[in-house]
Amino acid sequence: MASSTSSNPLPSGTSVFTTVPDLFFIPEFIFGGLVWTLVASTKVLIANPQGWVMFVSVFCFIITTLWFLIFISGANKSSIWPTLDVVYHSLASFFYLSAAVVQAYVTISLKSFTSTFFKEYQLDIAAVVCSFTPVIQTKCSSTEAYCMSLVVHPTPHLSVSCIFPTLVASTKVLIANPQGWVMFVSVFCFIITTLWFLIFISGANKSSIWPTLDVVYHSLASFFYLSAAVVQAYVTISLKSFTSTFFKEYQLDIAAVVMCYVVTLLYALHAIFSTMRWKNSS
Repeated sequence: MASSTSSNPLPSGTSVFTTVPDLFFIPEFIFGGLVWTLVASTKVLIANPQGWVMFVSVFCFIITTLWFLIFISGANKSSIWPTLDVVYHSLASFFYLSAAVVQAYVTISLKSFTSTFFKEYQLDIAAVVCSFTPVIQTKCSSTEAYCMSLVVHPTPHLSVSCIFPTLVASTKVLIANPQGWVMFVSVFCFIITTLWFLIFISGANKSSIWPTLDVVYHSLASFFYLSAAVVQAYVTISLKSFTSTFFKEYQLDIAAVVMCYVVTLLYALHAIFSTMRWKNSS
């Protein structure tokens, strides 16, 4: 136990605000929130409700995978983890319920066009069925964790959550919106960084695996944000010819590009300093 504690250099409590790279949490919150606020303020010519369905399915799949790895590795020994487990699975069940309703609405709307989009209609029906399954599983998981404080086994809804985004991604999108990826990255990283911050503040990062997880997450976040910045820059350049019509949206997109690159730099610096800390502790 003593060796495990000494090999973990991660701070907890208020020391998070005074150590590098953990003090980067604050600007990551601020500029990351600005990215998805700016992108959400732009105009979408044809709304696609399945964007929310896709976000929920991919988000929950990634988080459940992370949750599974944390539980498998034994990094969930802090007393706060039962509470975090309840919060996550309750939130996931609410997200999936809303996604299931949206997916059902899209499927019903497509019923009149089955002669043209019969394959997509069948895929949407299958997606509706799969979307309601994780709602029940995640709700059961949160109830079990709260009542019994047991290790949650995420394998069933991990497998179903893998099928769900595959089905939705197989359907037809009439007009592609590249900013969907920018929105996904910004909201995903904002939520995960919030979770990361709470774990550090509460001292639930005492397992020896957390320095490695810290490096992996911030490296992945910096890569995600770099790709989102490139996509946002492409959309902004494409909109330049229509500045007379969409001047406000063009200005918002320029600001979003700048914020994307700022957040990319922050996450990259966080990843570099986390790697240095991880190497010094090993």
